[in-house]
Amino acid sequence: MAETGKTRGQKFVSALSDSALAAIIAFALFSLLLGLRTVDGATGLTLEPGRACC
Repeated sequence: MAETGKTRGQKFVSALSDSALAAIIAFALFSLLLGLRTVDGATGLTLEPGRACC
């Protein structure tokens, strides 16, 4: 996406905020693999801690 009319600093801040948002989304998706399991409860799907590995 070409952003015309912005200075180099404004482009850097925009790129930094875009990458921070992407990092937050990636961490949120990855955290589901870190030991939480999805359980079908009476009120819908819930997250519970998984079994301890050690």
